[in-house]
Amino acid sequence: MKKLSLPFKSVLFICILLISLTGCHKKLKNDIVYSEEVAKMINYVTSGNISSFDEIKIEFNDPAVESDALNKPLSDDIFSFRPSIKGIATWTSRNTLTFRPEKELPSRKEIFGKVNLELLSEDFKSRKLGNIEFRIYVTGRDVSSYKADLILKDRNNPKILQYTGTIEFSEKTDIEQLQLSAKLKQGSKDYKLTWKEVGDIKSFEFLSEDIEREEKTKDFRFIIDKDKLGLAEDFERDFEVTPLQEMKITNIVKEEEGKSPRLRVEFSDEIDISQNISLFLRLQGRQAFPQ
Repeated sequence: MKKLSLPFKSVLFICILLISLTGCHKKLKNDIVYSEEVAKMINYVTSGNISSFDEIKIEFNDPAVESDALNKPLSDDIFSFRPSIKGIATWTSRNTLTFRPEKELPSRKEIFGKVNLELLSEDFKSRKLGNIEFRIYVTGRDVSSYKADLILKDRNNPKILQYTGTIEFSEKTDIEQLQLSAKLKQGSKDYKLTWKEVGDIKSFEFLSEDIEREEKTKDFRFIIDKDKLGLAEDFERDFEVTPLQEMKITNIVKEEEGKSPRLRVEFSDEIDISQNISLFLRLQGRQAFPQ
């Protein structure tokens, strides 16, 4: 019979040891680790991608506490996190253990958590259930949509404009933080922005102070600082304000969907929509403007 060499024996021993160690745990999507016994008890564990405002929950299949234990702060040692997170753990239902962070979670951070089940009850302690380990990733806030344009403050005075629009974020946003983060600049000059919430705490409308047209074109930049709102990068949009006597086309957009493709023409100034502007435009080819 052929003898095994020492290196091969060492490798074989290590493989057997790894199998024995990993065999007593169950992994779900590489984000949760717990024993096989605990796996039979657990219905849900918060893991993977979450938002900055999410709570962390452990849901058991069966009631784990009596009703008189609900909504009472538990020991700080039950939940532990790396990096550290401060908050309060409570039973929010007889089946649900909830950790509420003290403040908004840091955006775009990976956090490792651990729940010491044996501190929850004498029954869990006597059964030596150990820990639930999990990983979460805080996705952070993004700008979902942004629409803005220049408007006339008074149709009878084309010299005074305002910049107005709407912005929507991927998660709820504090309007005071937004006010501190957003700026409208023309060179070194800041223009005041007035904000209000629209419908929910994700969508907002804004309106600038008066912008006066001058003899030269002025370049503006709308900015939201990434650090104050936890964005991946600064949000910036540029536009220009042209002199009053220089009305021009600023953008042409092809709309090709549907049975009647068309062009959308954007001008530097508002125009009277009752006018037949086809008198001022010409298309070469067989197409003609509808009357």
